[in-house]
Formats: sequence, structure tokens, C-alpha cells
Amino acid sequence: MSIFENAIYAIQAGVEDFAKGTEGRLRSSVRNVHAGVLLLFKHKLKEMSPSESNEALLKQRIEPVLRDGKVMFEGKGKKTADVQTTKERFRSLGVDVDWKVFDSVGKIRKDIEHYYTDAKLLTIKEALSKLFVVARDFAKSQLRTDLCDHLSPDAWQQLTDINEFYDTEYQLCRNSIEQFESASEYALEHAGEFTCPDCFSDLILFSEKGAVCRAWGKTWDEDIELAVVAQAGSDDQFTAAKDGDEETVINCPDCGAFGFVVSEARCVSCEGTSETECQRCGIDIPASEIDGSGYCGWSGLTPLATICRHFRTQYRRDSKRSACRTTSSPCPIRTVDEGFPGLVFGIVELDGEERAAQLRRPIHGDGTPSPCRYLPSSGFRLPVADFLPRSHHGSNPFAAISRIFKGCQLHSGN
Repeated sequence: MSIFENAIYAIQAGVEDFAKGTEGRLRSSVRNVHAGVLLLFKHKLKEMSPSESNEALLKQRIEPVLRDGKVMFEGKGKKTADVQTTKERFRSLGVDVDWKVFDSVGKIRKDIEHYYTDAKLLTIKEALSKLFVVARDFAKSQLRTDLCDHLSPDAWQQLTDINEFYDTEYQLCRNSIEQFESASEYALEHAGEFTCPDCFSDLILFSEKGAVCRAWGKTWDEDIELAVVAQAGSDDQFTAAKDGDEETVINCPDCGAFGFVVSEARCVSCEGTSETECQRCGIDIPASEIDGSGYCGWSGLTPLATICRHFRTQYRRDSKRSACRTTSSPCPIRTVDEGFPGLVFGIVELDGEERAAQLRRPIHGDGTPSPCRYLPSSGFRLPVADFLPRSHHGSNPFAAISRIFKGCQLHSGN
């Protein structure tokens, strides 16, 4: 039996399980149809695998081999590509799949199998409807066939009826979003993405009093605004951690609820506000350091540490890029010396532009320091305007640095 035939068999079996209607069969229906759709994906990978490659794209492990003097890639082992590998290969090959919908069903499937004591019928219908649409569209656009030609008439009609029922419920819920009210633009923007935290259903019916999950029955009253913001903020946290961005939602400094929208400087739970710009150095306070004090976490440290904080990301990037460069660059140097042996921070002129830089003060054999030198491998090289507080913009960069480094000794080096 081919992979495609296995896929059709699994989907057909899932529909028959649903028709039985018992709790065990209902759970099995989602598992079988989900597996069937995955097999359709794997059938596509097999189709796209080069000949004599041992179905390379289908296999989880691919190794280079030398054949007739040419390097080729060949599939190894019996394990086939998992979901994440399938996503990556489809993405690079330009194969379109609505992964957001497919992944949402994956959450429902896992919850049904491992946590539900009673599988809710509407939750099952939602999962089957989404899988049906993914399978139908994928078969037509990528496999050049019509799914209805391969399923029995009864199975096709059953899936069509389920899909029509779900579409009606879904449209009812989408229309109800207009009744969701909030003073937070962030909450209004993400209300349509809100799903039930208990069953992951997107059938959320909003009303003036709150909201209810049509699939599971969970209700929200006035706390629906906080629930929407908290869920969206949690999703953003994952993206922020992966991409190195700031968090969009944090715990409120006043009430502790995970509902303080950073861009709005307001908590949707207690409506409390907090300063997001440091009152001492004028920079935007990082989300992780907003605590209601109005100061960033570095404002109480030495001026050098305060400035260095603005260069952490650029320092890492420049250090990697310039790690192999060790020769000094001749350029005018105006420095601000914090007094640490061998560590100087100041302004250098590079390509006609004044830039902040970390400098080096070499120490001679007799222990006496030599004049400061700028080393390309030292890291910090940003335009002065990139790190000066807003109040200093437009000022002479050297004078502005002097104000930041209060009490520091200013001198020149060559």
C-alpha cells in the first residue's frame, strides 16, 4: 500500500470513527484524520524526492554521498520526516500549507488524547473541519487530485456536513467580536486571535457581559480583556525570546497581573500606569526593568556601565565581525577615562563621523601606560547620536559625553 493510499485509509477510518459517536471513537477520529493529513504531506515529499536518492526528502536524515564523481544527497534510515522537518522542507521548496490551522488542531488532538475526560462534540467537529479543509486544499493544489474522488460518498458527505456546521459557528463567533470593548488597542487587535485555554478552540462568542467558549463552555466576565492580553502577550514572549525583541506584555508593577501593555504603558487589569522612559538617563526602559520606579536598571551604576548597556548588542555583533583584526587604526581620539586600568571609553573619528568606541591603553614593560589606541577588534563603534539621551541630541557630541560622564576626567590621546 502506498503512502497516499495509507493517507486516504486513515482519513476514511477517522470519519467512520466519528459516525460511531462513542467517546473512544470520537477521540480516535481526530487522531486518524490528523495522521492521514500528515501522510498526504509525506506523499508530497516522496514525490519531490530526486530519483535514486532513496526518497531523500521523505527521510528524516539526509547524508551526502559521492556518486560518479558528483556529490548527491541520499535518505538514510527508516524514520520519516517529522512535522518540524516537513515544515522546513515545504518552506524551502515553496509548498504552501496553512500551518497555523494545522498546528491548532495538533493542540486539540494532544489535549483530547491526554487530558480530556469527556471529549466535547463541538471540539471534535472543529478539529475535523479544519483538517478536512487542509487536506482538501492540499490535495487539489499540491497533489493535483480531488479528495472526494478517493473517499467514499458517505465519508465525503460527513466531512462536508461537519465543515458547514463549523463554518456557521465560526462566523457567529467572528461577528461577535464587535461586542468586545477595551480601551487597549493591543487588546482590540488580538481579540480575534483569542482561543480557549482549556480546549484551544477558536469558537469564542463575545458579548457585552464577557465571552464564552462554544466548544468547552468556559466563560469569562469582566476578565475577558485581561485574558485576551495575557494570551497574546505569552505568544509574543516566545517570538521575543527567539528573535531577541522586547516583551510586549509584562506583569503589572502595581497589581502583579500579566496585563501591562508596554507600548501603552497601562495595565488592562487595574488600569495602572508606569513610566517607560528613564527619568535619569532619558532612554526607554526595557520591558523587563519596568517596575514603577521610573528608572532603568542601569541608571544607578557608573557612567561607563550606563553607556556600555547601550552597546551590548552591537558589541557582540562587532566583536564577531572584527575578531580577526588586531592592527590599530590611526584616527583622532578624544577620550573619557573612567580610571580602570587598560579600559578607556571615548569618542573616535572614523570616516569623518564621530563614533563611540571602547579603547585600549597598552601598558609598557615598566608599568607606565602608553597613549590610548583604537583597535577595530575592541567592539563599540556606534554613532554618538545613537546612544545620547534625547535631551542631548543636537549638542556637541564631546560636550554631551562630558555631561553624561559627570565628574569623569577628560583628556586627549593619540
